[in-house]
Amino acid sequence: MNYFEIIGIVSVVISLLFVAYQIQQSNKIARVTTEYEIRNNHSSSNEIAMSDQDFATLLFKATDPTFEPAGGELAQLIAFTLRSVNFWAAAGTAHENGLLTNDTYEFVLDDIRNFINSMPGLHPVVNTILAVYPSLKKPKIIGIVHKMMGEYNNRKLRATET
Repeated sequence: MNYFEIIGIVSVVISLLFVAYQIQQSNKIARVTTEYEIRNNHSSSNEIAMSDQDFATLLFKATDPTFEPAGGELAQLIAFTLRSVNFWAAAGTAHENGLLTNDTYEFVLDDIRNFINSMPGLHPVVNTILAVYPSLKKPKIIGIVHKMMGEYNNRKLRATET
């Protein structure tokens, strides 16, 4: 083996190490960007409720299990629920692909639990959306939404039977 072959081999090895480092950095940037986007999306939903008193009042009405929205209120709540479901699905897909930390994924699961438990007036909207968009079962996290809604509906059914 001559001097030029050794230099060539060393150059290739160094180049491969540099490419591996670049890939590692790109993956890290993708994870950080995804974390930021997921949290930013959640924050923007909260900002809507904080900046729009009428919408905040509407969300408060949804804490009443007997609340039956109609007309414009129903349209707003459908849009809000679709946004939430899309947020959850995006977070679930990101987590399944290694782009979201377990901590943020757990935060999203907490958000789902809070949504379902604190706003029973939205349950008919959630159930309708899950029925109308059956393809939403793909990310595991939406399967969790189905399961939580089923558990809530079963508890409600048992409570009315007693």
